[in-house]
Amino acid sequence: MKLTAFQSCEIGVSVLRKDYDTAGSVIFLLGIGEILEGWTHKKSVDDLARSMSLHMENVIPFDGTVMEGEALVNQASLTGESLPVRKTIEGYVYAGTILEEGELTICVKEVDTIVFDKTGTLTKAQPIVADVISFNG
Repeated sequence: MKLTAFQSCEIGVSVLRKDYDTAGSVIFLLGIGEILEGWTHKKSVDDLARSMSLHMENVIPFDGTVMEGEALVNQASLTGESLPVRKTIEGYVYAGTILEEGELTICVKEVDTIVFDKTGTLTKAQPIVADVISFNG
């Protein structure tokens, strides 16, 4: 357990005053706080991962090549096509399209991070190397 200078002073002053119960209580409560912080962080990450998992009619976040699986992808937002397009191995999927049915594993080569300021002017573009992502529909 790491202690801040203030926490160390609290414990040290309690010990100097021979108030061992207070020093022990502070140490105990700091330990409990650390355990709760770890549990809360793990639960938050798990909940976030669960909420971001793609289900039926979910947006594909990155452009990529299909490595495994087969699915129907709605590309109407990009192409105006009225019917979903079947995507199979070595097909290409586009960010912003919707996985309507099926399951895909896509290989993402590169992701660009683009940041705009309040006026809509491009302020930063930075490539990020990505990996293989699985989607279930």
